[in-house]
Amino acid sequence: MRSDKDAVVSKLSQDYKQEIEDSNLGDYIPWPEEAIIAYSVYNYTQQLDQCLVQYLRDELGQWWSDNMHHIDGGMSNLPEKFYDYLREEITFNVTVNEIDYKCTETEMEVTVKGFYTTSGRPCEFTGNAVIVTTPLHIIRQIKMKSMDTNPDTEFPDMLYKAIEDVWYGPSTKIMIQSKTRFWDKPGAKNPIKGGFSKTNLPIGQVHYPTAPSSEPPEKGILLVYTWKSEALLFGALHPLIAIKEAVRQIGEIHPEIVDEYEVGAVEAWYNEPSAQGAYVLLKPHQYRNIERLMYYPFLNIFFAGEGISTAAGWIQGALESGLRAAYQFYARNEDSIMHIINPPEITECARGFADSNPDNKKKKKSKKSRRPHPPTKPSSSARTQI
Repeated sequence: MRSDKDAVVSKLSQDYKQEIEDSNLGDYIPWPEEAIIAYSVYNYTQQLDQCLVQYLRDELGQWWSDNMHHIDGGMSNLPEKFYDYLREEITFNVTVNEIDYKCTETEMEVTVKGFYTTSGRPCEFTGNAVIVTTPLHIIRQIKMKSMDTNPDTEFPDMLYKAIEDVWYGPSTKIMIQSKTRFWDKPGAKNPIKGGFSKTNLPIGQVHYPTAPSSEPPEKGILLVYTWKSEALLFGALHPLIAIKEAVRQIGEIHPEIVDEYEVGAVEAWYNEPSAQGAYVLLKPHQYRNIERLMYYPFLNIFFAGEGISTAAGWIQGALESGLRAAYQFYARNEDSIMHIINPPEITECARGFADSNPDNKKKKKSKKSRRPHPPTKPSSSARTQI
């Protein structure tokens, strides 16, 4: 938006330079400040400093379309169904601060250490591998310790470097319950059916959630959805004050809300100890950082989460990364412990056991059919086996 014609031409191959020179591109760049502001208002979110990959992903993939799906009864049904099957295996209210690991040709072990958040009492869990699904910046707060004396198995600084600059965007939602759905009542002069209103107020946007059935209830919900500095502003307030201020600002658009307001709730993800942010907002060049974690686990430590996916910031990003991590663990167990080789960038730093063990190198030479790394997504047959 702020580039001039010469900057654009300098990045093109010779085949396209003349074509650009003959065009009137210079009449349109750099964008005037008014055009940039207009784009920010027109766009759903004004994240103009994010990675170009995320912009192209959303636009070329047509993610903002009428073909998006949801789970009947609410998205919370997904984890709740898993919980029905795994309730005996899940331990809540545990803060993890250390992961000890060992991964050799004959032994694969990992011990996760932490403490119960409510009592502070230490605890630990042992298994063959671990899938780390915490937000990326929380991974930096967990000590990774090799139980092997081989220095090549130390958790590489390059992995820490890959995630230390990844930015998690702040976001705060304020839910306001009203006595009636006054904005879409039958007979209203200009009824609002779903969608949202954009404002120049700190509340940013006012969403009008659609009713889950053809016969909407009498009561309604208005949703204030904020990002960036506005999210920090509302998130820093006491919830009661944040709700009161949101109602006041909504009242400038819908005066009815002052009398219609019943109760409200606030969710500020930046203030949640287990989240410390809402979603990954990749800056320029940072997609390459998470790419290393997406396709290459480190020994018996696997990574998942919406931030480690091609759909960062979206629910399907979490689903995609979970399936990928499960397949990587499955593939490594079905073939051999060293089925997945670390990429050159990480091998250069940590060199992984697979590349430092002479016996393992000999075995690789004798099995020419072994893949150097797993496919980026599981085949349909592998999905069935999982």
